[in-house]
Amino acid sequence: MAKWYPVATIDEIPAGEYKAVFAGDEDILLIHCDDQFYAIQDRCSHQEAPLDGGDLEGDQFFCPLHGASFCIKTGEATAPPAYEPINTYPTKIDHRTIFVEIEED
Repeated sequence: MAKWYPVATIDEIPAGEYKAVFAGDEDILLIHCDDQFYAIQDRCSHQEAPLDGGDLEGDQFFCPLHGASFCIKTGEATAPPAYEPINTYPTKIDHRTIFVEIEED
């Protein structure tokens, strides 16, 4: 069953920036890009290193450890050394609050 978690307000994350948040049991990066908010797992699929501290360029997020990149819209790995995708999570905004949907057991 899925649950929506409030994680930030829209004013906390300027365009082109991101914020590390926690929802359910998940560490997540909440990203503001192209007038949308995206949520990706805060773990690189290469060596499970945190992505927090990495760089955002357009819709690509770069791991700070080895430079692997991921599409923030799909989670697809777009540059080695990562080849496996990362999780993405649905987001919604209600009364200026950003919510992330997490599947729970």
